[in-house]
Amino acid sequence: MRTKEAIARISFSSTASGGIRSRHFLCRLLFAVILVLSVRSAIACKLPVFRYALERWGVDQYRLVALVSDPSQASVREALETLEERRASQWNAKIEIVNLNEMSEDQWWLFEGLDDGAKDQLQVYFPTGKGEDRLGWSGELNTDSVKQWTSSPIRDSLVMDLANGVSAVWLLVEGDDPAVNDQLEKDLRETLERANRDIKIPEGVIAPDEAAKYFQENPGASMDDVLRCAVPLKVEFQMRRLSQKDKREAATIAILRSLGVNEGEAWLVPVFGRGRMLDAIPAEPYPSDVILKACQYMVGECSCTVKAQNPGVDLLLNVDWQQKLGVEEIVFGSGSTLAPELLDVPAGKDSAGKDSTAPSTAAMSEDQAADSEDSGQEEPVIKDEMTSSLSTDALPVRQNRRTLILASFAVGFILFGSAALMYVKREH
Repeated sequence: MRTKEAIARISFSSTASGGIRSRHFLCRLLFAVILVLSVRSAIACKLPVFRYALERWGVDQYRLVALVSDPSQASVREALETLEERRASQWNAKIEIVNLNEMSEDQWWLFEGLDDGAKDQLQVYFPTGKGEDRLGWSGELNTDSVKQWTSSPIRDSLVMDLANGVSAVWLLVEGDDPAVNDQLEKDLRETLERANRDIKIPEGVIAPDEAAKYFQENPGASMDDVLRCAVPLKVEFQMRRLSQKDKREAATIAILRSLGVNEGEAWLVPVFGRGRMLDAIPAEPYPSDVILKACQYMVGECSCTVKAQNPGVDLLLNVDWQQKLGVEEIVFGSGSTLAPELLDVPAGKDSAGKDSTAPSTAAMSEDQAADSEDSGQEEPVIKDEMTSSLSTDALPVRQNRRTLILASFAVGFILFGSAALMYVKREH
């Protein structure tokens, strides 16, 4: 099973003791991990990973905390007004405003960075998964710092690209050497052109207007294979250059630092779905095989629909994805005309005999329901008059998938452990 932890444990940070030799090994190790993650098409839903992530994965929440010691300052008041305006926005960030003068001694230790006493500052906590976060950035509380975290040119461009159906955007994070950056752009464009030409969308993806007829003819099919919006489904990888010295992108660079991007060095970061970033890849030596394998992974069949079990970190983006994509309910018709008909689901009883008025999720896969709970965001409800027959007929298929996923996880763990052991032996 592809797991977030499997990728997160791989660090591409440059160290004095590691050198080029360690980088070679780590690139090969990432290559092996992505290979294991991408070879299980027989047990996967047919939607590509990038499209499943775009339509169905909620986004992890950042947390912006304004620590205020002197609210009378004009710059602080303006910053707080800007933050208040952002409260109603549909971006993946929660806003907290804390008056340090009203905090008790016990509450004082709830926040970091106050060892030197109270001072006005903005703190940004990065999501780490499973509902947890950590302090990723802190700085002066003013309008400029708030606006930097609200949006930026590169992040706004990413939203437009992904919403228009681009499979993934590769960020070329520039290093200090302009000649290296230019050569890297040339190499990356050639590699992405090859990926656009050679990688194909998996067969078996079901268009929304074909779903009713398809499920009548194939009652054991999976709802995971149905598209939920009209965004074009295509293989298209693009790239964008990002300067680490661009002050407008200070927030973006701070987020990339959490992936291991080092100052002064060139790095590559693929972004897909709703702003999901895979781990940063060192650009030297140029990792063409790793790039191609990452592209294959993102276009490959999504064998694990639970977001938390997939690698990656979400960007902070100023967008309401549901509205931007036009994701709607999938409705199956009744009768020979297949006219759409929404059905009310009557209240039933749970296993303890208590009345339940919760909407039915029988037509959703178990993994989808778990992912919706994990992300804390509501996904479109699927109502279907064929729910009961689909659920029972598809059960053996889902059980087989689950068994094969567990087996694949075991094989991947063994391969990963073997590669790590070889590295340890080589170093010692």
